[in-house]
Amino acid sequence: MVAMHEPIISLTTDFGEHDPFVGIMKGVILGISPGVRIVDLCHQVPAHHILEASFLLNSSYRYFPSGTIHVVVVDPGVGSRRRPILVQTPQFFFVAPDNGVLSYLYQEQPDLQVFHLTESRYFRPEISRTFHGRDIFAPAAAWLSTGLSPHALGPRIQDYLQLEVPEPRCLAPHVFEFQIIHIDTFGNLITNIGQDFFFREASQDQRQGPGQGQGQRQQGTGAAPGSGQGQGSGQGQGSGQGQGSGQGQGPGQIQGPGQGQGPEGQRQSPAQSIEQGQGPRPVPDQGQRFLLEIVSQTVSCLQTHYAAVNKTLQVGAIFGSTGNLEIFANKASASQILHVDVGDAGRITFT
Repeated sequence: MVAMHEPIISLTTDFGEHDPFVGIMKGVILGISPGVRIVDLCHQVPAHHILEASFLLNSSYRYFPSGTIHVVVVDPGVGSRRRPILVQTPQFFFVAPDNGVLSYLYQEQPDLQVFHLTESRYFRPEISRTFHGRDIFAPAAAWLSTGLSPHALGPRIQDYLQLEVPEPRCLAPHVFEFQIIHIDTFGNLITNIGQDFFFREASQDQRQGPGQGQGQRQQGTGAAPGSGQGQGSGQGQGSGQGQGSGQGQGPGQIQGPGQGQGPEGQRQSPAQSIEQGQGPRPVPDQGQRFLLEIVSQTVSCLQTHYAAVNKTLQVGAIFGSTGNLEIFANKASASQILHVDVGDAGRITFT
């Protein structure tokens, strides 16, 4: 059961900061629920990028107090017949359009209830065709924060829209296609490779060895755990230091520490993180290697350590704060260096 102490509403939109849309939503909320605390989660979601908004929300919502109401307005279908909905989980509420923007949540949260917001007395008196964030979602969330039951806002539904979440796809034994699902402020490329998938596949390769278990690996290998499940919260945010002792003996490998971009300015190496009880789980064989290939560039990695595309360009991969594998560049934007955008695909090979 959701426990609400001091009401909190978070806002995630693709409105940006140039226009007053977010401030208007806050004004509507405060007019109904003056004591609520409003948190701006993200307003820089690329316009109309529904799945990217879904991923960002899924990487963030669990760090809020139980009972938080998360409002998501990334709504290219505003004014159409798509439904406004409310989702209740054991700990949180979500108010959003029924356009798949909660697909990551649906994938990992089987225990939820979905309501169609139909009770117009809890909306603004006049509903525009272009700003449901102001006229429907903001007032519904505000009324919910006052203690109103979700059942008072509309009937339960079962036919809510769930989009297919991109997952690694098996191309051949030990080889999977991955996708870039988000690029953060520092140009780090967040992939759809989660920790559970990575370490399961790496461990299989070590147990079976080359040429073994190929028939088994081709069955169901596309069903990787969803993004954000790796519980990598707070681990290795941004790019930073890596101890290269005994690693990087091959061409292009980095032996010394490297520093990169990130919220904290400096990233711990996997070894440092593990020693402190954080960071990615080690695979049994510390010599496990994997290759990342994207836009004709090959990044050769030792576990989730640092690697170089050439002698001057330092590019590596590590599990970041989202729990997914991130490709980063040393003191630079990996997105700009590699000319990669959201939706681009690459290959990971467990060697």
